[in-house]
Amino acid sequence: MRRIFGLGLIACVCASGLGVLLADTKPPFEVPFHYPGADFLPMGDKLAADGLSRRLYYARSNDAPTKIADYFEARWRAQGYGIERETLDSQSVWVGATSTLTPERYSLLVEKQGTQSVLLISSHSARERATELRIPILESCTLLSDSEAHERGVYTAMAFLRCKAYASEVLQFYSRQLDTEYQAPLESVLDLKHSYVVLQNGTQNAQLVYSEVVRDAPETALSIVWQEREP
Repeated sequence: MRRIFGLGLIACVCASGLGVLLADTKPPFEVPFHYPGADFLPMGDKLAADGLSRRLYYARSNDAPTKIADYFEARWRAQGYGIERETLDSQSVWVGATSTLTPERYSLLVEKQGTQSVLLISSHSARERATELRIPILESCTLLSDSEAHERGVYTAMAFLRCKAYASEVLQFYSRQLDTEYQAPLESVLDLKHSYVVLQNGTQNAQLVYSEVVRDAPETALSIVWQEREP
């Protein structure tokens, strides 16, 4: 779940269609990370994950993801952090660092893209939620994780939910929230148990990926990207 959450945050920032905002000048705050041969830059603006303010840093390296992950794991262990690590394959590695001595937490995601590795490090303080998620949530749904970003006048949030409801109920709920009707070819997927739907009006956009499972009671797993234009 933690690694999926990290990927979700990347998707949240990029899904707005605005692209990732990388600074071309000196960062407005000190970059607390170093990797030989890589220059970290701050990414995005006013980011939050599970309601906690978060800073993200981006870099590229010619080294393999596993070598980069080994480097940061060793450094964070030496600083007294507990480590969690997940390797999907040789192309993607996630490392998380937490400590009972400090509220600061770090997360590293390294993925191979072409001939280079892309590094994304996030840092946040494990304190109380500082932002309010704008995604409307159906009463029968439970929020598992979320991430938010403000970028060039667009608010983007992504959330993972588990709903004790049929997929059709979830779709109808978000259709009402955006005050919009399903448009072809979306009508053809209303009764499917697994699908991707986009709903939008003049100022809001919702992208839903859902999967319905019916056992003793209906349950729908939902991933939603929610966007709003800001004044």
